[in-house]
Amino acid sequence: MTSDEARRLLKRFRAGEVPLEEVLQTFQAAPVVDLGFAHVDTHRGLRQGFPEVIFGSGKTVQQMGASPAGCIRTKAGC
Repeated sequence: MTSDEARRLLKRFRAGEVPLEEVLQTFQAAPVVDLGFAHVDTHRGLRQGFPEVIFGSGKTVQQMGASPAGCIRTKAGC
């Protein structure tokens, strides 16, 4: 999640479009998602202003495809 994404989420909460539980779940999510073959830093966007980048060296085509899918599945925002 980037700072802009956090701001948008909080604005949606303030407008009544997103329930408090969803906001809390988003912010309480673990900062790292373990995909088995890679650890994805989901809070990098907040700290660095740019989301996680997938380093492909040594990964299979299937793993490269699974990395963004893992982020989406876990709502990690990377």
